[in-house]
Amino acid sequence: MAPKAMARAVIAALLALVWTGAALAADIALVIGNRDYREMPRVTGAEASVAAAEALAERGFQVAAFRDLSAEAMPGAVARLVTGLETAERVVILLNGRFAHGAGESWFLPMDADAPGLAGLGAGGLPVSVLLGLAARKPGGAVVLLGTDDRAPDMGAGLRPGLGALDVPQGVLLVTGGPADLDRLLRDGLLRPGVTFAEALAEAPRGVRGAGFVSDLAALVPSSGAGPGPGLAELFEQAYWDAVLDLDTVAALEQYLDRYPDGIFAADARERIVDLQEEPEREARAVEEALGLDRDARRRVQQDLSLLGYDTRGIDGIFGRGTRSAIADWQDAGGLPVTGYLTRAQIARLADAADARAAALEAQAKERRREAERADRAFWDETGRGAGEAGLRRYLDRYPDGLYAETARDRLDQIEAERRGRIPKAERRAWDAARDRDTIAAYRDYLDRYPEGAFAEAARDRVRALERDREEAGRLEAARAGERALGLNPITRMLVETQLARMGHDPGQVDGSFDDRTRAAIRRYQRAQGLEVTGYLSRAVLVRMLAGMTRP
Repeated sequence: MAPKAMARAVIAALLALVWTGAALAADIALVIGNRDYREMPRVTGAEASVAAAEALAERGFQVAAFRDLSAEAMPGAVARLVTGLETAERVVILLNGRFAHGAGESWFLPMDADAPGLAGLGAGGLPVSVLLGLAARKPGGAVVLLGTDDRAPDMGAGLRPGLGALDVPQGVLLVTGGPADLDRLLRDGLLRPGVTFAEALAEAPRGVRGAGFVSDLAALVPSSGAGPGPGLAELFEQAYWDAVLDLDTVAALEQYLDRYPDGIFAADARERIVDLQEEPEREARAVEEALGLDRDARRRVQQDLSLLGYDTRGIDGIFGRGTRSAIADWQDAGGLPVTGYLTRAQIARLADAADARAAALEAQAKERRREAERADRAFWDETGRGAGEAGLRRYLDRYPDGLYAETARDRLDQIEAERRGRIPKAERRAWDAARDRDTIAAYRDYLDRYPEGAFAEAARDRVRALERDREEAGRLEAARAGERALGLNPITRMLVETQLARMGHDPGQVDGSFDDRTRAAIRRYQRAQGLEVTGYLSRAVLVRMLAGMTRP
């Protein structure tokens, strides 16, 4: 079952429910233990789900417990959880089994999964984001525990074993670790009366990790045995207010006041409503709000602005001050009313301008690349087409990522291998020691002993390369840090590699891992685009590279 089909199955199961509010318990739990996978190794410790379910039941939770669920049964299990969410105060979700991640999502795999691959997820997994979204309905009283062992079976093309990066909603505690360790955390920590989330995690087994709502106020089981813990109502309201501030619209603020007319932030809400209603651009703001732009649409706007040279200070789908300023600058440059808010016609105009810019940049890059390749081939011919060591080294010195760089390095390796058998053991050992250390000092030590040695020219070349690297270290480290700050997920990395391959830059295997071959491809791309050559991605480089590829 493909991811979209899985989501449809979950939704269909939810819509088929008959709500019976009066019969529901105040605390609910979903516990699934998938141990005996048909095509994958058994999950060590998954049987701890039974003990965990019993412990939850003893604390008054209405528990829906399942073992070794198939893909067909998975939506029904989720539906059992949803039946209790309407009136529940607290919710616990415990999944023990195998997980896989890719394309920005993580899945809990049914027992009939068989290395499904990203294209279809074969037997159909349960998206972890679905469960986190359900837990988010009970902020401050929701705990999600995900347990698996360390073994990592093959997951098929585009998927990796285990959990990927997860976006934990406000008010939800997410805990990961081994099944047995999670059972211990639950029974000896979280289910003890008065033990807060933070206290339970502080005493958790070594392999257990918590994220999200690690509160030192909220407890799953309050000391009194019933009702919200101390300060919990305030925490709920704070989470709601934070969400309202993210939206920052009159409608959201009014909804807050409907729910909390005398709330902690009621005065702030009324003051902000007045500010929004009196702001000079309120009509323009209302026009944009009426468009109902989702987060993907906002990201496309930010991408288009960035491609045109306007700094949005991020491509995250959130229109903050940076994006508003970029919109205003673009409007000013185009002779449009400067409001910082967009109309439907302006979004279309912006997209057309970005498409034209992307096409122009690609045409320029193709011409630069053709010219660079002509020069590359001419120099390869000039240096003897790899016939001699000196020519090979001259070529690599000028074109370290050139068309024939791999051929040149392979030929030099052959020359070195042939030469090794003809030199004394002492010199061979000295050269091997220098290669192992791979430092300027090590190669100079070799040259001091063997100034005319068999590998003297190779040593001098490597010294020059390391000296260049040392001079460039600061610049490259800044570029490396800039790429890390982008927080690229595996699917974005695969898109980059796919685009590099499409443009003929040969990044190697498209697997989401940036190896030396990928770095060389990025450098070739940067040269072709007339950009600073670092081998690392900046936000501007990423936007330009993916321009046109991610637009519907």
